[in-house]
Amino acid sequence: MNSGAKWFLGGLLLLSLILNLWNNDFPVGYHGDEPKKVRFTLNYEQDFHIPILMLQLARLGNLLCGFEDERVVLIGRWVSALSGVIIVFFSFLFAKRTMNDRWALLVTAGVAVSPILVVHAHYMKEDMLFTACAMAALWFILKFIDHPHWKTAIPLGITTGLAWSAHYKSALLVLIAVLIPLLISIPKKLSYYGYLIAAGFLGIYVFLSVNYPILEAPEIFLEGVRHEGAHAATGHSISVSPLEHWFSFHLFNSVIPGLTLSVTLLAVTGIIVLFFWWKETQDVDRLFLLFVVFYYLIPEISPSKPPPGYSRYILQIAPAMIYFSVRGIQLLSNHFENSYARKGLVLLLGISLSISFGDTLQLDYYMNWKHDTRQQAAEWLSQTGGKPFFEQYAAAKNDVRSIGDFTPEELRNQGYDFVVASDFRYERYYRGAITSGQDEYIYNRHRQYEEWFTFPFVEIRPVYRSFAFSNPTVRIIDLRPAQKLAESK
Repeated sequence: MNSGAKWFLGGLLLLSLILNLWNNDFPVGYHGDEPKKVRFTLNYEQDFHIPILMLQLARLGNLLCGFEDERVVLIGRWVSALSGVIIVFFSFLFAKRTMNDRWALLVTAGVAVSPILVVHAHYMKEDMLFTACAMAALWFILKFIDHPHWKTAIPLGITTGLAWSAHYKSALLVLIAVLIPLLISIPKKLSYYGYLIAAGFLGIYVFLSVNYPILEAPEIFLEGVRHEGAHAATGHSISVSPLEHWFSFHLFNSVIPGLTLSVTLLAVTGIIVLFFWWKETQDVDRLFLLFVVFYYLIPEISPSKPPPGYSRYILQIAPAMIYFSVRGIQLLSNHFENSYARKGLVLLLGISLSISFGDTLQLDYYMNWKHDTRQQAAEWLSQTGGKPFFEQYAAAKNDVRSIGDFTPEELRNQGYDFVVASDFRYERYYRGAITSGQDEYIYNRHRQYEEWFTFPFVEIRPVYRSFAFSNPTVRIIDLRPAQKLAESK
């Protein structure tokens, strides 16, 4: 790797950090899970719905910062931002294993500016941290395949243990490590599996070291695992059947919005190209294919697809998909003798990555709390006057999870003039209402929102688009008597 490539890589890592940190000072309540994580971090509590590596890192950082309030969320967001930079770095390592510096840097650039990765790097949430740990574990799986030995088993065990400590779905990494010899030739399989077991025990030790409260209160851990397992098996809020969407729910609701349509099409093309020229594939190609198959199909098969922000459930495949988008172009260009065709392919890739970068800049810009639809709603209410009532995702501080818990008459009698609803909350009931097999609660809740929206309301839509937990469509429902409403107009 020449000095120019090193400087370019350094620039991409710096760009990744800047994009991940830009406008990450929005209110805690904008993300539904962050208030609980702030409380857990400050009070040294946990419910083990998710392993606690994120909480432990935030607590470690807070030993230096000494925050005693919601500002501790910034430490967690920094963890996610730095995780994003680690993902970019490992993406380069993987790409460099199969391609030259220029192609590898294109992969790296695509990962650095990817909308799904940059936006989620703004949240105190485990998705980015898990993806970083998973990328590290996959890298050391490759090193372990090259030379099954203690020197490679130890880093594999450590990174796998960290991945286990970041998210329960990291258990699939074990299955990938067991099955990968079916796709990649390993001369000494007995030695491979022997050292793999040893790495597994080291991973368990790392997991228990990070999640040591398990040993003090195992019942909390078991309840957390049961809670997450029940959601995965039966659904969360609504149940989404993979058959009803022909296994494409996450493709259209997560992958395309998260990667952009152009990058997704190139990634799918790249995967097809790899299967067409299977004999030319290398270890990274096959490892990433297995990783994408498992980490796309499992969330797709599960009926649990909790809104909003479906994309966080397949976020971990984003680096591999971007890799495939470049790898496919690289293989095609190698098979074209015509220089214009090769240049055209590279131009197509460049345009696609530029579209992705432009989308990221727009999303990042509107993550500024001053531009968020909830701030616009707050300003409208401040100028109009009157007493507002907020449901979840309609403001930084909410009064109730869903306004469906009340009738309009009940809140009007309590003296409220406005009720503020968010499509991050009510959209799931509208989606569920047109889907068979839902709990009767979903259909009832949809009817309740239909009743609420018979009242006059002001709708505030995002200037660009909603994504993840940013910029919902907000409806300010006017409960004032008709005479008072007419006077205000």
